[in-house]
Amino acid sequence: MNDYYKRAFFFCDQQIPKAKALQRTINRAVRRGSKLSSYMDLDEDSVQELEDYRTYINKLCRELESRIDQEGKVSHSGVSSKSDDLLSSSWLLKMSDSDFIPEYKPTDIAIKLSNEFHHTFGTECSFVVRAPGRVNLIGEHIDYNGYPVLPMALEQAVYISVGPTSGSDLDKIVLRSTDTQYRPIKIPITEAITFGCEGSPDSPEWFHYFQCAYRGIKDYVDKLNLDWTPPSLNVLVGDVEYGGLWPAAGLSSSSAFVVASAIAIMRISGLKISRHELASLCAKCEQYIGMQGGGMDQAASVLAVENNALMIEFTKPFVTVSPIQLPSDMVFVIAHSGVHARKAATSYYNERVAECRLAAKILVRNSPHITEPSNYSSITPLCLSDAQKLWKAVSPDEMIRIQKDGLSIVTRYLPSDITSRENLCNLGLTSPIIEGCLTENTKTMNHFYLRDRAEHVYSEAERVFKFYNICKKIFSNNDSKTNYINYMQLLGDLMNQSQLSCANLYQCSCRELDKLISVCRSAGAFGSRLTGAGWGGCTVSLVKKSNAEQFIAKVREEFYNVIGAGSNNDLIFVSQPGRPAGIMVI
Repeated sequence: MNDYYKRAFFFCDQQIPKAKALQRTINRAVRRGSKLSSYMDLDEDSVQELEDYRTYINKLCRELESRIDQEGKVSHSGVSSKSDDLLSSSWLLKMSDSDFIPEYKPTDIAIKLSNEFHHTFGTECSFVVRAPGRVNLIGEHIDYNGYPVLPMALEQAVYISVGPTSGSDLDKIVLRSTDTQYRPIKIPITEAITFGCEGSPDSPEWFHYFQCAYRGIKDYVDKLNLDWTPPSLNVLVGDVEYGGLWPAAGLSSSSAFVVASAIAIMRISGLKISRHELASLCAKCEQYIGMQGGGMDQAASVLAVENNALMIEFTKPFVTVSPIQLPSDMVFVIAHSGVHARKAATSYYNERVAECRLAAKILVRNSPHITEPSNYSSITPLCLSDAQKLWKAVSPDEMIRIQKDGLSIVTRYLPSDITSRENLCNLGLTSPIIEGCLTENTKTMNHFYLRDRAEHVYSEAERVFKFYNICKKIFSNNDSKTNYINYMQLLGDLMNQSQLSCANLYQCSCRELDKLISVCRSAGAFGSRLTGAGWGGCTVSLVKKSNAEQFIAKVREEFYNVIGAGSNNDLIFVSQPGRPAGIMVI
C-alpha cells in the first residue's frame, strides 16, 4: 500500500477513538457551562487539532472509497479498522504522481547553477529545486484571518542546487549563495533539528530560513513516528542572475526559499511527502523565525497550477485550491517600489496579526449566539473568520454592514483607538488572553487599532469573493468585447479598493508605493495595488496585454527615471501564472 495512505490510516486508527472521546467530553463541558480544563489535563488547541484531523481523515476515506480502481486494488493489511468512521472497504487506490512534488526537465538556469555548484564544492550536484514566488492579486493580510486569497505563482523562482557532503562535513549542512552579500555558513545537524527551541532569532539571517525548513521536516517525521536519518547536504542558492527573486520585494522570496529547502531535505533523505502536506508543513515551520503567517505563500508555491491563478481556502488541516483561468488578453505587471520590505525583521506584520486576534476575541465575546462567551474567548487562537461564524453572519460583509442603529457589528464593539492594555481589559479581555494574542516581538504593544484592522479584513475578504466570481463569469458568458472590458474595469476597481483599504485601514503601504501606484494608474492600469505584506516591495497592476510595453515605458519614465533607477530593466516585468515547485535531476 502507498506509504502516504499507510500513514493516514495508521493515524486515523490511532487517533479517531481518542478524538471521539475528547469530543464527548467537550460536549459535556459545554452543556454544563464548564471549562474544558476542569474535565481533562489537555489544552484546547490539542483537542481542536485532533478533531480537525479526525474530520480530514474521514473525508479522505470517503474520497478514497469513491476512487477505488477495480483493476488495481491495493490492500492496507496491517492497519486495523475499529471505527465505524473508517472505510468499510479494505482496498485503496494509490495516489497519483500529481499528488507529489513533480520532476521537470532541467532548464538552462538549473544546468548553469549545477555547474556553479561543482565549481563551489568540487563535487557533482545531485539535483536542483525550483520554488516559485507569488504575486497576490487580491486578498491582503486575510490568510491568517482564515479567509481565502487569490494569488498566482510567478515564473520567477528560487533555485537551489543540492548534493551530499563528504569528509569533515558529514554531520553538517553547508550553505552558500551566489550572492556574495549572504555569508557562507556550516550548520551542525544537531543545531538544525533543534532550531527555534529557544525562540526565534531577533534578526533573521538568510540561512535561518533553511534551518526552519529542516526543523519543520523533523517535526513532521516525529509526529508520524517515521524512521528518518537527518541528512547532511551541500546547498548552493542562486541569486537574481540565476532566475531568483528579489529579496524583500513582497513576492514571497523567503517562503519560496523555505519551500525549496524543505523539498531538498525531503528528497535527499528519501522522504515522500504529498504537496498538501508540504505546504502545511512549510507554513507552520516559518513560525520558528517569528512569522505568524497564514499559509498563502507556501500554498501558492507548492500547489500552483500553470497558466492559472489560485483561489486558496484555508480549510483544515490542509488548504483547498481552486484554479482560476485569467483573461488571455490581460496581463499583470509587477513593479518594485525601490523600498525593501523585510517583514521578518520588523514587528509591523506581527502587530497586525496580534490586533486581528484581539479584535476576534472581543467580537466573539459579544456574540448573542454564544451562551458562555468566556469559554470561547479563552480559546487560542481565534481569527476574524471564526468571529464571523460565531456571529452566524452569512458573509464577511455582514460584519461591517450598517444596521438600523447606524452601526455595524464591528463599529459597535470595537473602539477605533485603544491606547492601553487596561482599555482592552475593560472590553472583557483578561491579561492572559491578551498575552496569548501577542508574540515575542509584539509584547510591548500598547496601542491598538482594532476597528480599522477588522474593517479591512472583512471588506478585503468580500473583495476576494467578488474578484473570483467575476473571473468565473468572464469564461462562463459569451459576452461582447464591450462587456469584457467592463469586467476588466470591475476587477481593476476591486484592486483599487483593496489598495485604499491597505493604505488607510491596515496602514501597510508607504509613500513610495503610493506614488508608484498613482503612476501605474495614470499609465493605463485598470487597477493597481501593493502586493505582499506591504511597507515597501512591489505593486501589481492589471493591464491590457496589447498596451503592456507602452505601460512599462511610461512607468519607467515617470517613476524609475525620477528615482534614478531607469537603467534597471529588472524592476518592472510581466509574469504569467507559473508552474509549481519541483525538482530537476541533473
